[in-house]
Amino acid sequence: MKSTATILGMFAFGYFLAVIFRSVNALIAPNLVSDIGLDATMLGLLTSALLIAHGASQIPIGVALDRYGPRRVQAAMLCCAALGSSLFAVGTDALTLTIARALIGAGFAGALMSGFKAVTMSVPGPRQALGNAIVMGGGQIGYIIATWPTEVMVGMVGWRPIFAGLAVMTLFASALYLLIVPEWPSPGPPQKKRDLLAGLRNVFADPVVWRIAPLVWVTAGFNIAMLTL
Repeated sequence: MKSTATILGMFAFGYFLAVIFRSVNALIAPNLVSDIGLDATMLGLLTSALLIAHGASQIPIGVALDRYGPRRVQAAMLCCAALGSSLFAVGTDALTLTIARALIGAGFAGALMSGFKAVTMSVPGPRQALGNAIVMGGGQIGYIIATWPTEVMVGMVGWRPIFAGLAVMTLFASALYLLIVPEWPSPGPPQKKRDLLAGLRNVFADPVVWRIAPLVWVTAGFNIAMLTL
């Protein structure tokens, strides 16, 4: 059995990559304008494509995590993100770049939730808050790397090699999940699809969800607006 530190390190690294991909668009915006001829509207579309695909994937990702576990889900979704990054590296028009960003958004949609799921399965209850903090800490490092260091690298080699390198790194991370992260034993028989759907209905029938939803929508709208300015 792999150590808890190794497991947490892997999922922190997955969230680290997710944050880099989420943040790097703002840094390469001038390059996309000069190289591809994108305007402000198209740049906003690229950002929105990632966020919309990310949000739309949350429910399917949640169902998959319960059914297949964080190891297999994270490994599979990182392949999707690597495909999106590869496509972005060779894209020459707004449509291709938008599709690529959507694939990246979907591919990293479970990066944080997979980590939290892994924490519940590998860390004792009293220390799960610490485990979650370690996973989220990977994202904070990602925010640092996605600023000045990435800007320097873009200036040195260009944005296309950056995305090609990130694609290789993401694919390598996917392989590491399969090699390093253990397959946790199921606590019981696999849930049937109708039971999973019944659980979703219960969530959406909870009035608390609908009290919180407007706040989530406003926050998401604010984030999109800030990223597209």
